Amino acid sequence: MNTKNLVLLLTFISFLMMASVGALMYFSFQDFSYHQVLGLNKNTWLNIHMMAAAITSIFIFYHVALRWDWIENIIFRKSKSKPSRAIIRKRRINSLMMFIFSLSFLTGFLNFLLEGECLICEEYHGLIGLIFIFIFILHMINHSFPSKKYFK
Repeated sequence: MNTKNLVLLLTFISFLMMASVGALMYFSFQDFSYHQVLGLNKNTWLNIHMMAAAITSIFIFYHVALRWDWIENIIFRKSKSKPSRAIIRKRRINSLMMFIFSLSFLTGFLNFLLEGECLICEEYHGLIGLIFIFIFILHMINHSFPSKKYFK
């Protein structure tokens, strides 16, 4: 397995861990109660989520760095040729995903820096995280089935 595929696999695994724990926390601990889910309390789940988020962020930053030429091409329009519909769709989904990831990262990191005292950050982080999961699924479908008529 080459480095690129290994990074993609590790990014996917860490993202699944982060997203599943984040969704579990979002839906299970809405009332700020001290109950346990699967034998773990909210703080333990939060620690697992933060570790998975840190690992996922590192892999996503590396993933973006590997594709920096593509990002520059999108931002600065280096290629003057008219892009196909498939390329435009990929650009839109990838740009949206980078934006949503940035919002999710910033709200989560800000809440971390404020030691959990930013309740509005926590609330928005959960909602943005759910949107990010949906966009990530679109991203995976987009790259898994690029030539299917369903996506044209």
